[in-house]
Amino acid sequence: MISPEMLKVLKNQVLPVLDRVASSETDDNGNCVSHDAKDTAIKVRWVLCNEEIT
Repeated sequence: MISPEMLKVLKNQVLPVLDRVASSETDDNGNCVSHDAKDTAIKVRWVLCNEEIT
């Protein structure tokens, strides 16, 4: 279980990065973003968005 404080930090700081990875074709250095990276970002984002606050 994730504490409410940690969940808030994750949602505020990690979700924007996951969104960028999932929707970008290249990273900030111009390298291709792999399909595996996109799939992982989407899965992690789903878990964070559906995590219960305990």
